[in-house]
Amino acid sequence: MSNSRGAIVLGYPQYEFWGFGNKGGRLDFKIKYSAPTPWNQIEATLAFQHGIPVLVVAHTGIRGGVFDHGVTGQYVLTKNLRLQNWFMEDDFQGMFKDWMSQL
Repeated sequence: MSNSRGAIVLGYPQYEFWGFGNKGGRLDFKIKYSAPTPWNQIEATLAFQHGIPVLVVAHTGIRGGVFDHGVTGQYVLTKNLRLQNWFMEDDFQGMFKDWMSQL
C-alpha cells in the first residue's frame, strides 16, 4: 500500500444469509443479509492509514465497517454491482473523476 497512490474498495457480496423475521408474534417476512469479504476492511484501513484517496463502493445491501455511511467520513456509493455496466453510470463516473483528481 505504501507504493499506491489511491485505493478502490468494492464491497461485493461474498456471503449471503437468509432468515425469517418476527412481526406481531409470527414469523412472516424474509430477511436477507449480505456480507463482503473481511479483507475489504483491511484494505480500507491500510489505505486510510497511508493517507491515500479511497473510493468506497458497496453492492446494494452490503453494510458494516467501511461500508457504513459516516464511519470514515467518506461517501459510500451503493450500486447494484451485479449489473454489467454499473461503472458507466453517472453517479459512479462523478465519484471516480473526483477520486482521480485527488491522485
